Amino acid sequence: MLLNLLRHAVQHGRAQSTVVSTLDRAGRCALLTIHNDGPLLPHGNAAAAPDPLSAGTEAPLPRGLGLFIAREIVRRHQGRLSVSADAGDGTRFSLLLPLAQG
Repeated sequence: MLLNLLRHAVQHGRAQSTVVSTLDRAGRCALLTIHNDGPLLPHGNAAAAPDPLSAGTEAPLPRGLGLFIAREIVRRHQGRLSVSADAGDGTRFSLLLPLAQG
């Protein structure tokens, strides 16, 4: 799932641009952000993106299952995957996952 998000950022960023990833702690969660200055996704949030397996829906660009699968993996681990996009700043994926207790 992480490789998928990083690959997406590299493939869809502008030529010769840098992909920046950061890892922080946010309370009892880990927060990973992946940012590029590439073209914006047509949907503002990965959680709101259509399910590409449902009949009659159109998958977000780029076409495929990658972002859908990443979102489902994160959900099953009680996390959240969101996307913010700004024409001047590019696209930022934010992945929030609970840390193991122990």
